[in-house]
Amino acid sequence: MRVPVPFEVSFVERHGRIVRTETVAEMANVLLRAPEKGEARVAFRIYTIDPAERKYPKIDTREVVHCDGAMWWQVGLDFNGQDVRHKPKIDEDISEEELLRILETGTDDVLGTGIDYALKFGQLARREQLNLIVREWKRNDLETALSLVQRRVDHLMIWNGKAYGRGGEPTYVQHPLAGLHHYSDDGVANIGADRSVEPRHKGLGLDVGRFEFGQAAFMCGTFQRADEYDAALSKRSITKRSSSEEFDRIEVLMPDALKLNRGEVRLDAIFRATSRALSHRDEFRWADLRDLFAETSARDFASPTASRTRFETMLQFVRLASNESLLPAELNEAYQCFLRLEKSPELSDLGPLLAEEDGDALAAMGPGTS
Repeated sequence: MRVPVPFEVSFVERHGRIVRTETVAEMANVLLRAPEKGEARVAFRIYTIDPAERKYPKIDTREVVHCDGAMWWQVGLDFNGQDVRHKPKIDEDISEEELLRILETGTDDVLGTGIDYALKFGQLARREQLNLIVREWKRNDLETALSLVQRRVDHLMIWNGKAYGRGGEPTYVQHPLAGLHHYSDDGVANIGADRSVEPRHKGLGLDVGRFEFGQAAFMCGTFQRADEYDAALSKRSITKRSSSEEFDRIEVLMPDALKLNRGEVRLDAIFRATSRALSHRDEFRWADLRDLFAETSARDFASPTASRTRFETMLQFVRLASNESLLPAELNEAYQCFLRLEKSPELSDLGPLLAEEDGDALAAMGPGTS
């Protein structure tokens, strides 16, 4: 299929003076995954209760499909490219035709390329329309932009006439009521595509399966596997329990698809949160740590040492953060969550990560830093 690929170019005159820099939309071919019906299988079915309908609760059903060793979630979009799976009165899935239309016309930035297509696509300059007095291209990164767009398209799939986005196992999440987050909602969320992807920032431009919704629960360890409904029901938040007797439910159709490692999910959520928070800090003292997190993120996620590497990177962060008199809120949240992870049973799920000196160093720090 052909999609608009936005990229920036600078135009210069013969003697080298930059005339202007513009965003250019080039139509280019990309490959969109579209397996045959028998090449994919429904792994989970999620039943969501619409809280807006108290007298006659409405049950919204979504499927999570297993294909090519990955999980794919049905998606529905509002006008800002957000997943609206749990929003009241908006329950229609994106069809194959609608997804193709959005991608081909650029009416929504579902690929997260950073261009506000809804407002700007019609105004983007095409190469053949550019001013011919410009003598040369100063920078033409169409290939780079096309590579980015294809990587984002790789997170989409069409199957049985519906659009799917790449995700991971569904889990029951209970948002912490005592701590840095104060949510009253519980439900079901996607744990993320895999360890190589930051689903929202390096994947699609939309929150497939309420990934972002679940991050606070993943960091704090307040989540259960898809086959642990009774445990999830008993641990739901007090506020949610008092306001509704209904609870979202996950039907497990492929038990062999359950591969969730609690320690790994929790470590990755904290690692991602720390990396995001550091990317927003421009102070010199965080520079080396930002580089370290970027390097760690780029390493082989499937390596048996991936957890150890991420854990060691977090240790470097903790050592630096423990010397700060006052941490920014985002960094402090990740710092506190990591210290609690170190004292939790989930640490054993990661295998023998801690060297003796690491354990002694963490034990001496304690969670009291503000």
